[in-house]
Amino acid sequence: MVKITEKGETTQGLSVKESLYGVDSLAIMIPLDLIEITHPTLNSMTIHVNEETGEPDNQSYKKNSYKDVIDGIYEIHYRITNLNLGKSDRDDNPIIIKCLSIGVHSKIVGKKYFEGITDEEYYSIYSKLMSRNIFKCTYKDFEEAYAEDIDVKIDSIMEMGLFPKLTKYLEDLIPLTKRINAGVNRFNRKTNKGVQFNTRKGSTSRHPYLKMYSKGLELLSKSMEFYNDKLSPRDVSNIVRTEYTIRGAQMKRDYQINMVTVKDVLNTSQEEFRRIHQLIVLKLFKDANMSLKTNDKDKKGLLPMDETICYLIELALESGKTIDLIIHGLRKRFTDKNARSDMKLKVEKIYNENIKSVKRFKDAEKMEDAFMFFSGGSKDFFNQGFEDESNEQKDWILK
Repeated sequence: MVKITEKGETTQGLSVKESLYGVDSLAIMIPLDLIEITHPTLNSMTIHVNEETGEPDNQSYKKNSYKDVIDGIYEIHYRITNLNLGKSDRDDNPIIIKCLSIGVHSKIVGKKYFEGITDEEYYSIYSKLMSRNIFKCTYKDFEEAYAEDIDVKIDSIMEMGLFPKLTKYLEDLIPLTKRINAGVNRFNRKTNKGVQFNTRKGSTSRHPYLKMYSKGLELLSKSMEFYNDKLSPRDVSNIVRTEYTIRGAQMKRDYQINMVTVKDVLNTSQEEFRRIHQLIVLKLFKDANMSLKTNDKDKKGLLPMDETICYLIELALESGKTIDLIIHGLRKRFTDKNARSDMKLKVEKIYNENIKSVKRFKDAEKMEDAFMFFSGGSKDFFNQGFEDESNEQKDWILK
């Protein structure tokens, strides 16, 4: 994975800031009474949005918007939207305000694209949008605007030969679902490769959107003009991105997310972004299939029971599983906490002393690192996350 040097650059192509969590895109929503619209057609483009789900009521969502192409290489979408802020404290009537919704993507920061939309760059974004003469507002109102449809990303460097193996493994973990806009979608196209859980448009707090994909391949196949203008000649071929979406008031309540304004989002800590990432992964994988297959094999130097465990570990590693998930799968079979702990210690000892150094299992360590990046956790992520019975937030996630 990414290693940081003393000079603040990574040894594999991402700077320190680029390898952190960042905001890839968001909808900046400014109440109409705080702005002056100068574009002649915007006032006729109204789209109603249910803030609970983030779902637009109008089926012609993209049609009823104004698209401003900047520098000929990236787009800003403008819409007039009714925003439901929830029920009033005085009665049960919802508070609805009309806003200008501005869809901003990290391409707007140019060469700092991999850092995302940051507090340091936000004033320059404001200045650039003001220069387009589509609307006018103060910087204070721009900064304190409501934030919706927040896409959070984290990037890393990965061996692309390992990537299909990881995405296939993640696909196999998720049970099938008949729910529309839900479930896992593994894709292996010329323009992009990766795996996606649920859809951005249909995501909810119980079916959150999470995606891991080859950011380098996507850039070079779909955004070559942007790459050539802003990022070339840097090598992006091995950059993999994991991203998730924060959408709607219900998700913010369920995940205890305090991001109301753009300023809130830009001041969010790395720890908070990671916490949300981990809860989303736990929600998605709470019913993951961890079953193991068995065959016969002789292993010398171990007691019969330990020999069996050693063999099962080898089989699981050869099928692409990580040691963390193997331990989790075995521990799920025990209800007693002490028995689970004993099993974890035994499996770790057998693995470290008999398997870890074997050459043919060298991909197992790489898979652990890759899964750690995907999950936003540690190598022991599943066992830590599912065992924390005192955490009420995780109790809700596992329902």
